[in-house]
Amino acid sequence: MKVEANETDNCHVNVSSRITLNFNNLDNATQQKLISDSKKDVERKFGDDIKAYVESCSLDYDSVLHAEALRNLQNYDFVFTL
Repeated sequence: MKVEANETDNCHVNVSSRITLNFNNLDNATQQKLISDSKKDVERKFGDDIKAYVESCSLDYDSVLHAEALRNLQNYDFVFTL
C-alpha cells in the first residue's frame, strides 16, 4: 500500500488501497482514521485467526486488533510529495 501526501486531499482510502494524506494535516483525527482503516484491513485479512487466538488465550479482541493494526501500519509504503 502506498501513502501519498498532497496539499488538496484529506486522508482517504480508494479502491486501489492507496491512502492519500494531506501532509499539512497529520493531526489526531487523521492518525485515528489511519488506525481505523488499518483495523478494517487486518480484520478483513486475519479476522478469523485473531478471533480464534483471543478465544484460546482469553484475551480482549479489541486490544489485540488495535495492536495488530498498529503493526500493520508499519508495512505501508509512505510517499510524501512536497
